[in-house]
Amino acid sequence: MSNSDTEMSKKEMLFRLLKKEAQYYNAILDLVKEEAFKLGNESTCNEVLPLIKKREILFSCIQEIEKALTPLKNDWKKDSNSLDPFTTQVKQQLLENDLILEQILKQDQENQKSMKKYLQNLKSTKN
Repeated sequence: MSNSDTEMSKKEMLFRLLKKEAQYYNAILDLVKEEAFKLGNESTCNEVLPLIKKREILFSCIQEIEKALTPLKNDWKKDSNSLDPFTTQVKQQLLENDLILEQILKQDQENQKSMKKYLQNLKSTKN
């Protein structure tokens, strides 16, 4: 296998891992949306907690992917200006992952506000 083939397979592996990471991010996005729905319908903490636990599990999976991605990303950065198809795909996937993360963060911030209101209401009804 030539050096060029090795580089291509590293880029392909990077792309595939980024795609896998995006799948986990999308699953987390679905969970935070479901959490928002439950919080909006004044569900109990017992109904929301399992969603948060599922999110934690997915984040631990992402951490494992990140461990594998780190050396591949470092290699890719050296050649990120290349015009080959895998480099283009990697760039597009990185952008897609960033967009999904932004959606997760935005929804999570809204969920935190809703949870805070829920807890305040719960506290005031007990007093």
